[in-house]
Amino acid sequence: MAELRVKGTGTLKLFENDNTSSVTIASPASLSADKTITLPDADVTLVSGTMNDATNLSGNIPVGNLNSGTSASSSTFWRGDATWVAVSDTNTFTQTGTAYFDTSPASSTVAIDNCFTDDYNFYVVKLFVLPSTNAVGISMQYRDTSGTVESDTKYQYASRFFSDEGVAGNNEDKDADKIVLTNGASSREYDGGLMGTFTIRLNRDLAGAATFHQVGTYGVQDSNSAGNQRAYFHSSLFEDSNSGSAVASGLQWYTESGNMEQANIKVYGLVGSAS
Repeated sequence: MAELRVKGTGTLKLFENDNTSSVTIASPASLSADKTITLPDADVTLVSGTMNDATNLSGNIPVGNLNSGTSASSSTFWRGDATWVAVSDTNTFTQTGTAYFDTSPASSTVAIDNCFTDDYNFYVVKLFVLPSTNAVGISMQYRDTSGTVESDTKYQYASRFFSDEGVAGNNEDKDADKIVLTNGASSREYDGGLMGTFTIRLNRDLAGAATFHQVGTYGVQDSNSAGNQRAYFHSSLFEDSNSGSAVASGLQWYTESGNMEQANIKVYGLVGSAS
């Protein structure tokens, strides 16, 4: 095999006439600095050796070069153990409520229909409700696929609260027709209303029925003259007597009297909790 050595900067043409053979480029035992080798086109490749990756590599690595692209998709990511892995337990936005401002349109109820689907068993609800008048109770109920309120006596709930003045209290009931979140929320916009987060577990496995388990934490400024803040821990249960497509599919929140000044509510289904 012939050996050709180039001393100094210049151009070495490979395969000028015969392009059927491979060529090995050897470097001396040591180099004083990085040297550059420019390849003419994609048909000439480097099969061994090393490069200074920090300065000479740029752009994106083709997906097909990572495990041949096997299992690569819009729902997977490249993990540190050289494996394409499906994304799990992330939030998927399923539905949003309506925000009311300055009592226009005036309403005592805000509802989110068709937010429970067969795709998810777990849901997260983010809730803010501000009543238009002071000392107003705020409650919630489930709704069926036609938007009709599930008002039968299948609700159970218990809430424990602690105020900023060290007072503790509770709300509870069983065989009720609603879930009471608070008995008297303040209407003061800058620090009033009810705001919190709830997790709902939909159990469709019961024979001929479905059960909604709900737990959450939220804060309320109560309606007394001192304007004390109350922190709530809440747990509730709704046993739906229906099954299949008739299972409750929505939620509504309402003020026990008067209207809402503002309501901003969102429901998220959790990916990875499919039925």
